[in-house]
Amino acid sequence: MRSDFGVNRDKAIMFIALALFCIVTVTLMLHHEAWGDEARPWLLARNSPSIFNLLSIVGYEGTPGLWYLLTFVLVNLGLGYTALFILHSLIALAAVSIFLFCAPFSLTKRILFIFSYLFVYEYNIIARNYAISALLLFIIASIWKRRFEKPILFSSLILLLVNSNVHSIPIGASILFVSAIEFYYSNKMFNKKILLSLLVVVFGFALSLYQIYPPPDLIPELARWRTDISMQHLGVLPHVFTSAFLPIPNPGPHSWNTYLLYDLFGKESAMLGIILFLITVLFFVQKPAPLMVYLISVVGLEAIFFFKLTGGIRHHGLIFLTFFFSLWLSSFYQAEWTFLKKIAKKPLVNQLASFFIFFILITQLTSGAIIAYQELKYEFSTSKAAAAILRGFGSKENVLIATFPKTLGEHVLPYMKKGTHFFRVEYNNYTDIIPYGKSSLHENNSNITDEEIIKRISNEKDGYKRVLLVIDREFDNGPVWNSTLVAYLNESVNEDYLYIYEINFNNSTKIS
Repeated sequence: MRSDFGVNRDKAIMFIALALFCIVTVTLMLHHEAWGDEARPWLLARNSPSIFNLLSIVGYEGTPGLWYLLTFVLVNLGLGYTALFILHSLIALAAVSIFLFCAPFSLTKRILFIFSYLFVYEYNIIARNYAISALLLFIIASIWKRRFEKPILFSSLILLLVNSNVHSIPIGASILFVSAIEFYYSNKMFNKKILLSLLVVVFGFALSLYQIYPPPDLIPELARWRTDISMQHLGVLPHVFTSAFLPIPNPGPHSWNTYLLYDLFGKESAMLGIILFLITVLFFVQKPAPLMVYLISVVGLEAIFFFKLTGGIRHHGLIFLTFFFSLWLSSFYQAEWTFLKKIAKKPLVNQLASFFIFFILITQLTSGAIIAYQELKYEFSTSKAAAAILRGFGSKENVLIATFPKTLGEHVLPYMKKGTHFFRVEYNNYTDIIPYGKSSLHENNSNITDEEIIKRISNEKDGYKRVLLVIDREFDNGPVWNSTLVAYLNESVNEDYLYIYEINFNNSTKIS
């Protein structure tokens, strides 16, 4: 039994680690410039007249709508865009706090984990819907031994999990499958609470699948299934493991979502992914329940990556997250296969297992430090800089801001003054944002001529003193207009770029 001094010392260290995590979070949050995927839920929520309207749109976004629902609440409370990032970081803080104080790992491993790449940055600073999964999984792990005593709470957590993002659906399915088997063999009584919890979880899965069911007019590139079985495409499967466990970014300004190991070793890095998969499976070979949770989750996630969307580190990181979740669950189970017990108890085996965990966590820590440095040194996106330039030209009543193509600059719009709208040249209206996959709004109008762009702007310019054009390419002078380059923004971690031109017309008449 540990002394009171040892326990108090560990608690003090945990609170210090948590305070440091908060300092890192606030520092990075203040330097972060949101990109399009962070702005989309905010703009969709802001432009949706009701929750039901918002949830009817998420099928085009390819995800269940829990994060969009939370965003809708913030918008309708009258809170500003910053509230979205505060909420997201509070979710991340809650997740790492539960892990730090409840997870059954050594204190050193727990501290390394909360400062991993994913929790320092990807599931913390970038406001998306993946930190929710981490929080829910850690809560589920913390009540795992009592889940049959609190079935409604347990099923409600699964409901929220499978509605947080599409990648959490197979994870939730694995938890439900293992729990159903264990309940069946536990000889526990099937009572009203169990029945209600079953209805809750069935409703959760049904709601999630309903939201992500492809609308009939979904654009082909999102609706299609990728069935290519070439070696290049098969290489996605092991590459995902390298990305999940060893997400080392490239140096330089365009470092986000890059893979140094793949750039260094190319296809050979697939072997490393296979090795990582085999090693992680070995952690659970004595304990079938955590093994099933891990394997079902991995198979489901890999199916999404292979057949639908390869994704990036934020998606692949859910395998890393599921691995530690399964390790957490394994602490509640005794080894079931006797012939492996002797091997598992050998000091060398334990040392190798511990070395592997430390190696992964230190690599994650290093990757987190690299991307945090890049966030502080470079702009993540052009959003804040572009908004500052556009606001500097005057009030929305005096300046017409036109964008081309499509809804270019949607990541800029939340940083503009309230009530600002961009004139979307391609759609010839003031649409703030369109559902990502709605085919009727993605017709190929991006090849219209410069003369047509100017004609459409000219028809809108009455009453405005100045006209600005935000575009993704150079825009030359024409017979009836002069275009002056105000700014070219391209130094961002996310590698997005914008040209901002001021347009002056040679006469006051509209172009016919």
